[in-house]
Amino acid sequence: METNKIILIYLVLFIFEASVPNIINISNSIIKIGIVRILETSLIIIIFKFCHMNLDKIGIIPNKIIFGIKKGLLWSIAFGCIVIIGFILLYLFGINPFKLISGKIPETKFDILMLFIVGGIIAPIFEEIFFRGLIYGYIRQWSKILALLISSYIFAMQHYGFSQAPITQIIGGIIFAISYEIEKNLIVPITIHSLGNMAIFALSILISL
Repeated sequence: METNKIILIYLVLFIFEASVPNIINISNSIIKIGIVRILETSLIIIIFKFCHMNLDKIGIIPNKIIFGIKKGLLWSIAFGCIVIIGFILLYLFGINPFKLISGKIPETKFDILMLFIVGGIIAPIFEEIFFRGLIYGYIRQWSKILALLISSYIFAMQHYGFSQAPITQIIGGIIFAISYEIEKNLIVPITIHSLGNMAIFALSILISL
């Protein structure tokens, strides 16, 4: 990917993120985030088309979407098995693993539904396009390891801020980058990310009951 075009995308998204969310006058934060992420995803696609760049440069290949979903399911199953083993080990050492992944669940059924739609589908699509497709995909031309570390770190910090250490997001970011590097198909980490978020939401709901 050409440096000047990537810088243009970063600049446009930065300006958009700094201004547009403040303009959208919607009190429901989940819906607001969903709208912003849809607009940002659309904006990336528009810029790619305007700059005459194919989306396959960021791993989105139209005729391999179904294949990517199937691969993502296999990765998710394997990763899920590893997580279960990790949970068992943490319990054996007296650590409650659910405290590491559980989050705040909305109070109303509508907001819970929106959480699954926005946090489980819309947000993962944008985040994988941005963090893996753009950031990782650009930096990897110099160093795959550096690309993995930087994209995973920024991804994690974007979720919780620089004053915390979101271990779940760091591990997730690394898994997403590795799956993308191996499969060369962005739909794979999108699928893993989406299913992972939904699993966390579901577990958080069960814990809160």
